Amino acid sequence: MRFDFAITSTSDVLRGRVRRAGHWSRALFTEGDTGFTYDPSDVTSLFQDAAGTLPVVADGDPVGRMVDQSGKGHDALQTIAERRPLWRTDGIRGWLEFDGTDDEMTVPQTALSQTATSFVGIVALTANGYYPMILGDQSLSSGLSAGFGNGSGRKPRFGISGHNPVTLIAADALTLGQVTSMAYVWDGSNRVLLRDGREVGRDVQTATWVKGDQPLLCYSGSNVLKSSILFHGGLAIDRGLSGVELAKISARLGQELPAAGTAWILGDSSIASYAGLPSVLGLLDGARAMQDLAAPGQTIAQQMAAWTSANVTQALDGFVLIQLGLNDLDPSETANSAIGRLQMLVDTVRADIGSAPVLIAQMTPARQRLLDIYGAQEPAAQDKWLAINAAIAGQGTTPVTGVDARITTHVAAMDDGTGALAADFDTGDGIHPNTAGRQLIADAWRAGLNGLDLSV
Repeated sequence: MRFDFAITSTSDVLRGRVRRAGHWSRALFTEGDTGFTYDPSDVTSLFQDAAGTLPVVADGDPVGRMVDQSGKGHDALQTIAERRPLWRTDGIRGWLEFDGTDDEMTVPQTALSQTATSFVGIVALTANGYYPMILGDQSLSSGLSAGFGNGSGRKPRFGISGHNPVTLIAADALTLGQVTSMAYVWDGSNRVLLRDGREVGRDVQTATWVKGDQPLLCYSGSNVLKSSILFHGGLAIDRGLSGVELAKISARLGQELPAAGTAWILGDSSIASYAGLPSVLGLLDGARAMQDLAAPGQTIAQQMAAWTSANVTQALDGFVLIQLGLNDLDPSETANSAIGRLQMLVDTVRADIGSAPVLIAQMTPARQRLLDIYGAQEPAAQDKWLAINAAIAGQGTTPVTGVDARITTHVAAMDDGTGALAADFDTGDGIHPNTAGRQLIADAWRAGLNGLDLSV
């Protein structure tokens, strides 16, 4: 998340941002939900004392109360002055520094549900510790514990008393100093552990978990050695969270995190690099790894083959974007047949990548080219184009399902008013967008990604 205004006073900027907009996380919670949102980037939610009378205003101030931004009233507290973490800021972002000696904060017991719990924490470990925990009960053998393994192991660890086995542990240790988005999700049926959006552990668990004595924030399994943690934010809610919701929460809380994961693109020459023209993916100019599977001339069937050959799995921590090409518009075939193949492609992608976001974009205008190719059959081809684009938009009798976003705004902008590609965006052949047209498509993609709180 970038700020588009000059910073004159850090506390004023962060205060003003929240006062103007209200906290984004409230939209996730219904009236009956329980949970919390702790967001130390909002300095107005922080107080130096547990009573909440002395605001945090500067880097290095202690934090005795962190207000729950979800609206549920589950503030995190530390009543003992010497055990309070410090607020840190780089002038834009803010986080809490837990010293590894005695710092920790208490969380109300009512914030956590025994029937389902999801917790997302954006943290960095700055030193090894004895079972450093982001959230959990003061005893590792009771309640819920969301954190990491002992000492140099630092493997993500999700413990729930009452489950068998009690702990779910990932294979790879966290790197010291690396800011990481950790998600600990139990929806009542499956316990899932995710790191930077990538699933790193899963098991089936249906037993209601047993509450412990006192939930704590950024503590240790040792009563002597605490956790050296930089806490950038955390959210808990009493239900499972979808992949898209987890991505949004991580993006909002982890403002300093770079774009992570890989962008996979499927399409034809209307978006692929072609005849010296840039690919649309290249125009996005983002921080993600780019895997452009789009290629000139590809039909839906060929896009399916390209995807299958790529062997992408549920470890994907990015997104997939499909922009259907213009090679399935033969009027001798019905629109429903082509839509069926497109749905099969979407279903295959979804099955392969699990909860990672899938976006789908409409075909670009090409009516003049259809007239050139199909002659008297052009009206039927254009009707097919319209029907498929309607399905992509989620409309018509057979809408495409199973996608997280539908990208449509580029189509009207590139249409000359007759259904043909407008001259300003045409290379001259009536079908291939020029660089300006490709930039317009890239802008539409970016808007669709922004709608999911995904960056490139």
